[in-house]
Amino acid sequence: LEKAERTPLGTVCANLPCTSSSPTAHRKQIDTEDPFVAYPLALKIMFNYQFAAPERHLWMDMGTELIPVRKRPPELIGYMAKYFLAFITHLRNIIACGCHAAVYEARARTVEKAERTPLGTVCANLPCTSSSPTAHRKQIDTEDPFIAYPLALKIMFNYQFAAPERHLWMDMGTELIPVRKRPPELIGYMAKYFLAFMSFLPHSHPNIVHMYKAFTDRMPILEDAHRLYPEALPTNDFFELVVDEPKTLFIVMKRYRMTLREYVLTCKRNFWIGRVMFGQLLEAIVYLYDRRISHRDIKSDNILLDFDTEEDVPHLVLSDFGCALATGTWKVRYHSDTVDLGGNLALRAPEIRCARPDPDQLVDFRMADLWAAATIGYEIFTR
Repeated sequence: LEKAERTPLGTVCANLPCTSSSPTAHRKQIDTEDPFVAYPLALKIMFNYQFAAPERHLWMDMGTELIPVRKRPPELIGYMAKYFLAFITHLRNIIACGCHAAVYEARARTVEKAERTPLGTVCANLPCTSSSPTAHRKQIDTEDPFIAYPLALKIMFNYQFAAPERHLWMDMGTELIPVRKRPPELIGYMAKYFLAFMSFLPHSHPNIVHMYKAFTDRMPILEDAHRLYPEALPTNDFFELVVDEPKTLFIVMKRYRMTLREYVLTCKRNFWIGRVMFGQLLEAIVYLYDRRISHRDIKSDNILLDFDTEEDVPHLVLSDFGCALATGTWKVRYHSDTVDLGGNLALRAPEIRCARPDPDQLVDFRMADLWAAATIGYEIFTR
């Protein structure tokens, strides 16, 4: 054990019953003439004939070999060993699923358990992480799902399976505009390229979604994934061509009660409540406008509400910044149809929708969010 503890994976043999606990006993074990005493273990090396198969393929293809194993390997605990277990102890029901992401109910580990994981600092500053096992148990035992699962984990869909990790931060980076703590991958070398075309919000705002953490890791194959978003999952043909497993971006957010669309269709409200809700939306838009950021995808599905009872005035936040323009300017050169002009075509402002691609065409998004906000106001006050 003394020598084993100095190796990178010294804990592998810590619990083996035949490991000698002292150098003297270990020497006696080696000097014996009985080979079954001197070599009390057997190491089975499996043959992997699919040389390009990713590591996860090994666990799935040879997993039945491990049926009698006494201690489950960390790779087979939870969904992902490296990041996932650092702060997520349980994913429950899916909250929403679209073309670009799926959102799941989640809760954090206790700080005590999280600190023992390889990346325990991931959840150290989450406000909903229980600091004691007792408080964590109360959180789990409650019947209110919004207390038991106060977090939402957003799993982005990476359709370019062979794309490197840096591509994820660049391609999906606008999703992180509201993030409270900048991921370490975007500090230093990467920041020079990332901040050249995108800016973060300097501080949180009560009407912008609370986003705690972001990280990249392997795309998990969850129980309902093949039914809800099969197109976003890597296929067997892909695994035969590459060595690295496809990765994607994960975002940890505060969980909210429902979307604005669900609210206007199911909850009664008066004119005063609607006016307060619309005012909160305008507060969010003004905050973004002052920082030269255009959301470009404001719709009722991207507006989240939080409240305890239907009689309460909902707390409104703006979410889903995947289509946002945060380059420090309102204008985009629309030289071809391949240029992305934002989300919902039906809610685009007239100057955006009527624009035609041309080498000299500049599209101005200065008032685009205000137009979309007016359509949301119509939805709030009339439905």
